[in-house]
Amino acid sequence: MSSETNDYRKYFIVDGRHVGDYEGMYQNCPDPWRIEELGFRLDMRAALALVDLLPAGPLRVLDVGCGAGFLTERLAGLLSATRPGSTLTGTDVSPKAAQLAAARLEARAGAFPGVKAGFVAFDSRRLGGPGTPWADGSFDLVFMSQVVWGLAGSLGDVFRGARQVLSPEGSLVLSQHFPPEGEQAHAPEVRPETLAVMIGEAGFALEHTLETDREANRHWAGLWSCV
Repeated sequence: MSSETNDYRKYFIVDGRHVGDYEGMYQNCPDPWRIEELGFRLDMRAALALVDLLPAGPLRVLDVGCGAGFLTERLAGLLSATRPGSTLTGTDVSPKAAQLAAARLEARAGAFPGVKAGFVAFDSRRLGGPGTPWADGSFDLVFMSQVVWGLAGSLGDVFRGARQVLSPEGSLVLSQHFPPEGEQAHAPEVRPETLAVMIGEAGFALEHTLETDREANRHWAGLWSCV
């Protein structure tokens, strides 16, 4: 598949405007973010490195916005190698994406001994609200990678919902790249400093950050604990 065809902008950005048709995007292209083409990037490694900082023992993990499961697969490998007995729940607003992620991990089911994985189609902008499929305290870790723009406009509610479904000793890992200020044209612009304040107001304390540069973009990842 060519890069021209395999381009998320065809499916949810029209005339520079954020449309958010993630289901249509995944129906038309199984890898709209070109992750397989671009490879396992430094920002993904940073997100997993923060998970590895958590105390030893099995984890109940919620992967918010799992997409087609490329990073979820790596997360399952990390849990299998270091935290047997863990459970991993991936969720995406697109049912097709959740289906692709489930098929991806099922195809390699024997590669992740000690990890039980499942996938749910759910709009994470409603996390913690009516219809949330998980009870309070269901998870030890909420994992969010490159989902900020898709959740823009609902981030405060999402972070409060994340706190609600976490155990009292739970953690949040958020990893996101940010274009230069003023160049985020297709979604409301949010800066890392603003995110940190919002997450703190939702009931979290910042424990660690990792920052890298990806060409002109700034990448920022953080680990928060519940307070």
